Amino acid sequence: MDTFEKIDDQTIQVTKMVEPDVITYDISFLKTQRETIQAQKDRDNAQRDTELSEVDNLLAKAKSLGIKETVIPVDVTPLSVVEEVIK
Repeated sequence: MDTFEKIDDQTIQVTKMVEPDVITYDISFLKTQRETIQAQKDRDNAQRDTELSEVDNLLAKAKSLGIKETVIPVDVTPLSVVEEVIK
């Protein structure tokens, strides 16, 4: 049975009780499973490479057109100054 405990007002802790599980695998199944997973990984990686290439091409085109990133000013007041103001 799982147990639940309040740690603080924003946090819950869950302890999961897991029953022992025995699984038997056939070697040919494992080999097939590995091949399937590898094929999926290769396909997914190829898709990510395509997406990265597309983004890189868009960034290059934007640069060639003189399009620049909007820079949002960030307050870089040292924390010690902020703490002093708060006091």
